[in-house]
Amino acid sequence: MIDDLYDFRENMIREGIFFCFNGPVSQNILAEIGSALEQRMKLENMNRTTMLRVFSMMMEMAQNIMRYSVEESDSDDSAPLDTRMGSIIIGHEDNAYFVLCGNMVYNTEVEKLKDKLEKIRGMDRQQLRRYHKEQIRKRLEKGSQGAGLGFIGMAKKASRPIEFSFRKIDAEKSYFSLKTLIHKEKQEWKT
Repeated sequence: MIDDLYDFRENMIREGIFFCFNGPVSQNILAEIGSALEQRMKLENMNRTTMLRVFSMMMEMAQNIMRYSVEESDSDDSAPLDTRMGSIIIGHEDNAYFVLCGNMVYNTEVEKLKDKLEKIRGMDRQQLRRYHKEQIRKRLEKGSQGAGLGFIGMAKKASRPIEFSFRKIDAEKSYFSLKTLIHKEKQEWKT
């Protein structure tokens, strides 16, 4: 494995990856990731607006990992109860930055997530704004935890429709991957 580290590094460079985290995600770790990412984005000479969008997208994805990953950290008994396993990757391609995250979900949740994400993918910006307001009202009325507000928020901030995939791991779990793009120069997308 140690001999493969250089190849791993070179592959990340080829893929445009400048930030990669894999492991337990908690509020404390998220604060440290945020600090490291801020420094790295400054080195990338990212403009302030783009930096805030990328940072916001990363935070939203990390929150989703902490809420919905079914894979808990088993490395340390002193880890906070809300620590969940996941991956966060940030890089650039063409004239955009991408934020990619992944985590394990139960197979029983896959269809519900797919339906929610497909619905959001089919909306333009105005439809997303209206749908976001509707979901906030529903959430307040019913006191629910989710309603997909995080996904809607990501879709509103992204430069193109969000991408996602599910890879079945075994009879119980699948690996859920989600990708968003943020253009370096603000551009509108249409569906």
